Amino acid sequence: MRLGGSLKMKNVNFSEELQWPGSKKFNALAGELSKELKHVFSPWKAAVQVLGFAPGSVIANYHLYITKNDSTISTTNAKVMLTQHLDNHNHSLGHLIVELGSIQFYERTALALPEKQKKSWTFRQGLGLGIGLSLVLTAILATLFPLYRHTCRSNCSPHSIHYNVYENELPVETTNPGPSCSSATNPLPVALQKTILIEESSCSSI
Repeated sequence: MRLGGSLKMKNVNFSEELQWPGSKKFNALAGELSKELKHVFSPWKAAVQVLGFAPGSVIANYHLYITKNDSTISTTNAKVMLTQHLDNHNHSLGHLIVELGSIQFYERTALALPEKQKKSWTFRQGLGLGIGLSLVLTAILATLFPLYRHTCRSNCSPHSIHYNVYENELPVETTNPGPSCSSATNPLPVALQKTILIEESSCSSI
């Protein structure tokens, strides 16, 4: 469940920097308020996201993200819990003085993670997927490459290399023994060094 809330802090002066999420003042005030609200709603195991600040002195708008399944969770009970806490602590959240009449809560039906958490989760998913695919591809290549080498070496075992030598358009076959696979050709007799076409069985060196 997600509950929206707002409250007014009487002892904080508004400045333009509080309008910009990520600024030093915004982060400092949002961090303190989130910490105190999280403590108040700890029975519900609530996470807090400060949405923004508005002048007057400073009005804070925030969301409570509640994952605990509890029948006591409601906007009415949220207001009671916060009000009781403020009554017991001189109307303060830490050093922030809160105006009791300004406390409001409203229910949001959809549970959504804060944007920062969504980006972090999306990044981790993508990174995990990329690493997983890389490992699978590496395993496939590691399996197939030795088979390829074995097959080629089997086809390229020591053998005699046969040359079909064409001289005066008449084929003459000669044989040169080859101890291993090689792209190099063995020399031919000098008498046959004319216009020669060599047909050699192809075999690449690994």
